[in-house]
Order: sequence, then structure tokens, then C-alpha cells
Amino acid sequence: NLRCYINLFIVFLITGFWHGATWSFVVWGVWNAVFIIIERVGRNLVHGIDAKESYGQKEKKTSKNKLQRILSILAPLRHLYALLVIITGWVIFRADTLTYAWQYIRTMFGDSNAPLNSFYKATEFLTYSNALIFIIGCILSTPLIARWYSQYEGTKRDTAVMLVLFIVAYVFAITSTFSPFIYFRF
Repeated sequence: NLRCYINLFIVFLITGFWHGATWSFVVWGVWNAVFIIIERVGRNLVHGIDAKESYGQKEKKTSKNKLQRILSILAPLRHLYALLVIITGWVIFRADTLTYAWQYIRTMFGDSNAPLNSFYKATEFLTYSNALIFIIGCILSTPLIARWYSQYEGTKRDTAVMLVLFIVAYVFAITSTFSPFIYFRF
């Protein structure tokens, strides 16, 4: 187990170096390594309860059921945790310097004294099209949509919906004036 964690750390450290020659890429690699290791440790702890359960002992089954209930109740918090880790990681990845990344993260989490607050105002980004895209994204990320979609998967309706979504995404992509190419820093 320890060897696996060391290997994960090394792989993601190298992944950070591979993405570029700035410290922000290296920190991004370490960031991912740390959270993947935390996830694996947590998963192993949960599955450790499963592995210790033997031959249907009632008390151990009860503790497993309680754990499953707790995990299902915490599902929204687990989702929020994942989003925060991923989004913060992308800030680190995209930042030119670690100082800028730290200032940006402080601003993201509401630090009104962060230097970036003077540059970014929420009203500049809260346009009708952004709000509509955000609302659609929230709706499409719910399990209800996945359940609904499973009814139509593989049908002509499924193909038509995917084609329409692809065309809409393509139109948004080609009409956009902003086209960042982050690998110029490599």
C-alpha cells in the first residue's frame, strides 16, 4: 500500500513537470497526487470494513449498513468537495505564478483583501448567456437527468439529442473570440 502511494506521488510529480517548466505545474501535480492518495486511503478504509465482515455476522452487517447510509447522506458534500478540489487544482494549473494562483484562490473563497478583487467583478461575468449556461449545467449534472437519459440511450431520440448538443457546442466554440493556448509556457 505504501509503495502504491509513493508511486502515485512520483507519477503526478512527473506529470506536473511534463506539463511545463513553471512551479505552478509542479504544485498542480503534487496537488493531484495528494488528493488521489487521500481518496485511496478513504476508499481502503471503507472497503476495509467490507473485507473484515465475515460470514454475515449481524453486528458487522449493521455497521456496514450504517456506513452506507452515512455515505449516501454525505453524497452532496462529497460532490462539493470534489468540485472544490478540481476547480482549485485548475486555478493552480492555469496560473502563471504561484503568487497569482494564491491570490486567485483567496479571491475565489471570498477574501475581500485579496489583490485580485480589484480586477474581477462578478457583474462582469453574470451575463444572461452565462447564467443560462450555468442553470442548464446544474440541471444536466443531476442524477435525474441520468435516469431520464438511460430510458432513451441507444435510440434515435438519443442520437438526435447528442447531435443537437454537439452542434450547439460547436457553434459556441467557433463564435468565441477567446481562445487560450496554455501550452505556450511549456
